[in-house]
Amino acid sequence: HTIFAHYDVPFSQFDFIAGYPMRELQNSDDFKATLRACLIAGLMGKGCPHYVGEAFQEPIRCPHVVDLYKYGRFDDGVDPAVIDAMQENVESDNSYVLQYYISRVMYLSRQARK
Repeated sequence: HTIFAHYDVPFSQFDFIAGYPMRELQNSDDFKATLRACLIAGLMGKGCPHYVGEAFQEPIRCPHVVDLYKYGRFDDGVDPAVIDAMQENVESDNSYVLQYYISRVMYLSRQARK
């Protein structure tokens, strides 16, 4: 990617992420700011710098992350078996919470550009 890679991403997507309050998270403001910066860097094609991983030492706390999918609106519907598998993943490994949360925010940011 070049530094110009972000020109393919609508500014509404950047604006959405920059202003998204992340109310679902029960994490510190520093955690939310770091996550927001990583999401924006990812949109710019720069990815999340490796050293930023240290900022994520705080476990993500989003107790209802699976509900964001269960009651969300998706073009292909919601498969109960997928929701059950997601819940099992969340209960066994906290890193899934972060993955699912990032996926949800990115989905919402793409919807903001429509």
